[in-house]
Amino acid sequence: MSVWVEQLSRDDPAGAGVSEADGAEVVGGGGCGEAAETENSSREKSRENCENCENCEKKRDESGEEDREESDEEGIQQSDEEGEQESSEAGTRVSDGPGQISSTRAYSGRVISLDVDEVRFPDGSTGSLEMIRHPGASAIVPLLTPEADDPEVLLIRQYRYAADGYLFEVPAGRLDAGESPLECAKRELREETGYSAARVEPLFTMFTTPGFTDEKIHLFLATGLVAGESAREADEFMELVPTKLSRALSMIERGEIQDAKTALALLYAAAFRLN
Repeated sequence: MSVWVEQLSRDDPAGAGVSEADGAEVVGGGGCGEAAETENSSREKSRENCENCENCEKKRDESGEEDREESDEEGIQQSDEEGEQESSEAGTRVSDGPGQISSTRAYSGRVISLDVDEVRFPDGSTGSLEMIRHPGASAIVPLLTPEADDPEVLLIRQYRYAADGYLFEVPAGRLDAGESPLECAKRELREETGYSAARVEPLFTMFTTPGFTDEKIHLFLATGLVAGESAREADEFMELVPTKLSRALSMIERGEIQDAKTALALLYAAAFRLN
């Protein structure tokens, strides 16, 4: 022990002791008054002897400052790490939102395709959904006498295999590749009825059956009709049925118009464009 004290005196001729903050017991120093030189000297006596020592006080202050700096640096580092963790968690939450995880094409047809999608739901659970992919379609309400108090609408009565019979409809059809909804509406009007329209305005866009398909139908209103030649497809069987708007609305009420796009298009036009 005395050897250690002598070594300390040589290394610290100013008499600076060692503070408790450095993790060592203070046992004395050349400038600290009478220091205990035996292992039996108590810490209390050494602390009393060093109490008024400027060098020891300076050491304690410097040690305390270093501890505070280390504590501050650790706090900053911890805060940065927590921020990075929160940012990472936030990114995970965004990427874990509801939507498609993966998709497998099960069938590709002329009109539609069928995909089996693995989906994440809003509560975080996952499941498989069979989804019919459709390119979309346009439908158009042709007004033969738009200026009349009770305008005449050009409906068609078309055979539909899926309905096992005929349905009253407005002209409509699927979008061709690269075709806009507006161009599609004009084309379908011309092909199915032979009429061209001087003016076509959009009504709105609807989902048909979002439970199992992404198909959307864009609805339009046509005026300024000019008669021409139709160009129907081989599997299209229809006849033109000019109908007063008031009667068409009554047909919806009575369930005679069962086609959803047609009923909604007529009701929308009557409520928001023609009244």
